[in-house]
Amino acid sequence: MYNYVDQRPPAFKGSDKDHKTAADMLKMTLNSNVSLPTFVAIDISRLPPVGIDQLDVSALTQELSSLRFEV
Repeated sequence: MYNYVDQRPPAFKGSDKDHKTAADMLKMTLNSNVSLPTFVAIDISRLPPVGIDQLDVSALTQELSSLRFEV
């Protein structure tokens, strides 16, 4: 991630340096001033199929609720 922004990775020290690095990367991702690359699929038919174990249940529930509201 640091390759795409004009910021050097901080050199954290101590036993929780992995936690601090992950927290720093999360802050950078959520920062609206940082422009990170976006990846999209041009041809969606080339994507692998999504199995039932990889389904986002909350999105499915929200879609079902909106369909029930429309009916």
